[in-house]
Amino acid sequence: MLNLNRGVFPLEKILSTSATEYCQFRDKRLSDYEPVGVHLCVRYYASYFYISESNTVNNDNCQRAGSLWDGPATVLARYVSSETEIEVIVGYQVTPFFVNNDYQSTFVIAGTALIPKKKEKLKR
Repeated sequence: MLNLNRGVFPLEKILSTSATEYCQFRDKRLSDYEPVGVHLCVRYYASYFYISESNTVNNDNCQRAGSLWDGPATVLARYVSSETEIEVIVGYQVTPFFVNNDYQSTFVIAGTALIPKKKEKLKR
């Protein structure tokens, strides 16, 4: 079962800026990070967002992940644990790909997680 109750990733670390711009702000290089894509397929129905363990919206085993008032960034923050080594998520975007008249929509929430590379210890 998907655990949405673990530590929530800080919203202030979910940015729409690019990885290059983020590195410039932090005076770092892209090569200091391991980039990992983060993608969620989220269903919105009756004022709530739902996600499933298999990250598809066709699965009946969907779990409520937040309300309309929470917004998609909060859904992503609940999905990405704060206990990870992720420093920041950049390139955050929400793309609707299915909308119908029954107040049901499907979105892709995506971004790039930047994980600092471990520094190798120097051999003496």
